[in-house]
Amino acid sequence: TAAALLSCGSGRGMRAAPGPPVLLVHGSGLDSTSWEAFSRRLRSLGWPQEYLAAVDLSPNDGSNEPAAREQLQPAAMRLLEDAAARAR
Repeated sequence: TAAALLSCGSGRGMRAAPGPPVLLVHGSGLDSTSWEAFSRRLRSLGWPQEYLAAVDLSPNDGSNEPAAREQLQPAAMRLLEDAAARAR
């Protein structure tokens, strides 16, 4: 997992093969900037930018079901399309 890659060793001379696309979803009251350091770390481990996406849910304290259907699903589809384009 990404968490395991982030915790192993100093990272000096170590580069992971790009992993699967990663959709980063913030918690209640936050926004996508809460993932900036984590996203930088994944890129340093070899994840292409096209394999990473952080969403800004609006409202950021709303109901989970509408957010999943109306915001997360489209964001996930864009991420998969970007990753597929990169893979080609």
